[in-house]
Amino acid sequence: ELRIICIKKYSMIAGSPNGICQDSIIEIKCPMSNKTYQNYIKNGEPTKKCYAQVQMQMYLSGLKKCVFCVADPNYTSNHKVEIVNVIYKEDYVSDFLKKIITFWKSNVYSILHNSVK
Repeated sequence: ELRIICIKKYSMIAGSPNGICQDSIIEIKCPMSNKTYQNYIKNGEPTKKCYAQVQMQMYLSGLKKCVFCVADPNYTSNHKVEIVNVIYKEDYVSDFLKKIITFWKSNVYSILHNSVK
């Protein structure tokens, strides 16, 4: 089941985790090469982009845990998946939301407003 999570307070933000369990979200990445694998996980941790994604998904869902799974590029032959448990960080999300709001106010809203004149 595809689920997109939105909240009224920040209607410009949405998230769609791959799964939602009782107390956590699940995010799954399936890179096709070793090069693209590095886009998702480095040194056993989600990359900055993926970390931001799962933090926002946890914020939107109200859940405080994420199971972040990255399949090995050769998964069909070796069945390896790296699994990282990520915990919600309220300070990180608060700072990230401030940046998102500033970006939208400075860049997106003005374009949308001017497009209807």
